[in-house]
Amino acid sequence: MKPAILALLLLFSAGVHAGPYIYGTGSSAQIKANVGDGLSESTRTLSIVGGYRFNKYLAAEVDYLQTGRVHSQDSDRFQGSNTLIGTHLFDAQGVGLSAIGIWPVSERFSFLGKIGARYLELTHTSQIAVASDNVVLRESSSTSTEQVLVPSIGVGAEFSAAREVQFRAMLEQAKGRGTLDSMRLISLSIVFSF
Repeated sequence: MKPAILALLLLFSAGVHAGPYIYGTGSSAQIKANVGDGLSESTRTLSIVGGYRFNKYLAAEVDYLQTGRVHSQDSDRFQGSNTLIGTHLFDAQGVGLSAIGIWPVSERFSFLGKIGARYLELTHTSQIAVASDNVVLRESSSTSTEQVLVPSIGVGAEFSAAREVQFRAMLEQAKGRGTLDSMRLISLSIVFSF
């Protein structure tokens, strides 16, 4: 029992590495959604992240993420020259909470592991049109939103240029719920520590 308590005290003890940090990031995202005939598109995301590093091995982060809008279009011909055109627009935004494991390789370089979850609001707009000889005969549109809790994991690396400035690269994979099938984020960031 005493070794377990000692291990926990060492893990959560503050040291010279402890303190808050902040960064913003623009990511490249691959989003797969269960809309229409299926949607798999790349887009950009923006994130604002605040974190607290407890020691040189453990940190926690909270973030706000917003994806760019992705879209797909499919069409089918029917009754001669009539065409049914379906357009699907999809985006997501929300907040996340993550635990970051840090494995220092040297004084300036560390590998990172990330596990967390995001509470996302997914917006799906569906537009249906019937056209004949490039003239729209009829069209309709509907928008639906849903809130989902999405688990995520990630790996990365961090280089400390100075005590207050780190460069970070991350690859994160989120398993979807609802209309979101999956989301993969690749990001490069400059982290500012206080």
